[in-house]
Amino acid sequence: MWIYVTFFLIIIVISDGRYMRIKSKPRNVFFKYREGVTGEKTLPRCRPHDACNILYKRFWTDDIVERLCRCPNGEECPWTDKFDNYTMNVNNRSFLKFCDPVNPENICKPRKTAAVVRGEISDNHENLTAHRVRVTCYCPKSYFWHVQRYDYTDNKLYQRFRCSKQRMCGSYEFCGLVRNDLYSTYYRCSCPSGNLCIPKDKQLESTQEFLYSGPVINAYCDPWNISSTYY
Repeated sequence: MWIYVTFFLIIIVISDGRYMRIKSKPRNVFFKYREGVTGEKTLPRCRPHDACNILYKRFWTDDIVERLCRCPNGEECPWTDKFDNYTMNVNNRSFLKFCDPVNPENICKPRKTAAVVRGEISDNHENLTAHRVRVTCYCPKSYFWHVQRYDYTDNKLYQRFRCSKQRMCGSYEFCGLVRNDLYSTYYRCSCPSGNLCIPKDKQLESTQEFLYSGPVINAYCDPWNISSTYY
């Protein structure tokens, strides 16, 4: 099983068949392969507009890079947490990586399909594995992914998303959904200056989001002090 890594001083690989850990300086990362994929050689070849990696930044532990496909001509799919012109947001701590530079001027049009996800999902709909993620336009940080359509047949998953612009929300207003596992946030609106979008409810609810299906916690705009309150 081969992993191509650049600019690192020390590399130690630990593999259990589905996760491969690259221990290095200055940071560690886990490479995740879906079932049936044993390494780089068995990954499918990326097609135009396909994301090649999904990067999940985690608190207190190593990041996860979920491998989707191999870039053409043996090029390495970007996998660092640098937000460059090969990167697009999933949520505030998860990112898509592409073989070719994305075009920030090609902003997604309202109500038009911007991304298509194909993969598989567990019977309880709480374990989603992406096989292919195709994005045909640029979804900026100030936008969010909105479910347009989803189908499940024999655990096969098909989802379509559009890219919608976040509106401004007021203090104490609902602003997003926080994943119960990684604590990353799918924003729905932008909190005012002096407010943070943080989880308040303890009750979990199940939802369908971009590259995630499972329990979430509602988050609300929380002002730092009275002078930061906006309605």
